[in-house]
Amino acid sequence: MIQHLIIIREAIGLAAPAEARVTEIRRRSLLKSALYSAKIEGNPLTETSVLTDKSKHKLEVQQLLAAYEWGFKQTRPLTVGMIKELHRISMANLDETPGKFRQAQTAIFNQAGVAVYLPPPAMEIKTRMDELVKWLDKAGDPVPIKAVVSHFWFEKIHPFSDGNGRVGRVMVTYILHLGNLGFGGMLNFEEVLADRREEYYALLNEKGKEITLFIKFMLESLVKAADKLMVELKIKGKRGPDATLLPRQREIYWLIKDHEEVSFDFVKRRFLAVPSSTIHYDLGQLIKKGLVDKMGQTRGVRYRIREPRGL
Repeated sequence: MIQHLIIIREAIGLAAPAEARVTEIRRRSLLKSALYSAKIEGNPLTETSVLTDKSKHKLEVQQLLAAYEWGFKQTRPLTVGMIKELHRISMANLDETPGKFRQAQTAIFNQAGVAVYLPPPAMEIKTRMDELVKWLDKAGDPVPIKAVVSHFWFEKIHPFSDGNGRVGRVMVTYILHLGNLGFGGMLNFEEVLADRREEYYALLNEKGKEITLFIKFMLESLVKAADKLMVELKIKGKRGPDATLLPRQREIYWLIKDHEEVSFDFVKRRFLAVPSSTIHYDLGQLIKKGLVDKMGQTRGVRYRIREPRGL
């Protein structure tokens, strides 16, 4: 799924849509990100009513839009101070202490009013947030993974008295933007989350050991949003060289591509539950399809992606 996002980003770059078109879609997408992020929290406004509404609901969307726009203009790695600023902007005139960590114990409740999670006490928030930002700065994981894990981690800390969900989703957008996978501010994944709100909350409220399910869900949502952007830009997706491969063969293909050259043992370590004979078969299929070259003999065999001929 991560590679799918990269392919879409490259396809959009190659298509080079007109700047005026990009600016218009970005403006509309940021507004929709703010609107649907607010809707996840119960805001009733629609894309039509938000234009004329004069209630507190419109203020929620306006403040959140300001936070998205502020984040889009930044080029610095995310810090605790910047997260506080995102909260201050998004919750101005909506929270008694915008931009400040909560000072009391709180709990996360489900729709039935039952407490489903007890966040760490207020005295631990600063340390927990420092750890989150430090991990985000040092982690070598792909950008989408860092964005999604940070969101999950942030919500578990629940550092503010209100607005944590909204700030957490702005953080996802910011991290993607900083990692050159924000699609120029045109990626509106919040609408996808709003359509799957119950599933989103259920996975977000799971225990830490279930974070893999949340990561999968979020990556699927990002891919769906990117696919919708392709349609809006009227760009036809190009079938990559791995389009006809079975899922495991596709994983092996991208594993080799990411590392340029690998041994059989290297591949096998990524698929410990799969018999060696099956891995040999998958590699044979990649060679047969002209996607991978096999170099050397016996234990010294190495595999690398076959470069296109005649270029």
